[in-house]
Amino acid sequence: MAESTSAEVKVNNSNTEFSNILKLAREHINIGDPNTTGLIQIARGLKAELDKTINEKLEIQKQLDDQMTRFEDAYKANFEKEQTLLAEKEKLMQQVADIEQKKKLFGNLKKELEAPEPPPEGGAPALSKSEEKEKEEKMDLSLDGLMKKANEIADEWEKTH
Repeated sequence: MAESTSAEVKVNNSNTEFSNILKLAREHINIGDPNTTGLIQIARGLKAELDKTINEKLEIQKQLDDQMTRFEDAYKANFEKEQTLLAEKEKLMQQVADIEQKKKLFGNLKKELEAPEPPPEGGAPALSKSEEKEKEEKMDLSLDGLMKKANEIADEWEKTH
């Protein structure tokens, strides 16, 4: 058999619960005189406050999503730019290496041309002065051509950067 609780105890429990609800509600909404304010008005006020909080959360989430999208787009653009620059750098480094290799080859050829020629063996004729001068002019033209090409590459690089 269920125990019976007196009406006085039930009223006191209800008053205590109502007081607790009022204290909790006052933290979030303005409640005037508790004697003239009913639970329905309090519930409506709390519902309005909850809706406001939910809408603020949704707006902040939307802003966060927008910021994340912008960040990801900027990251992708930066990565692509970095890859492009690295590829361009590699291409230019290869061009520099090619030029240095050609410069070394031409330097070696120039040294050979400038070095005194050994006496002809087996009666082979030595180059005449005019033939020697012609050979040097060709070598100078080759060096000039190489320098011209190196300058063209440098000018082109400066235009693109």
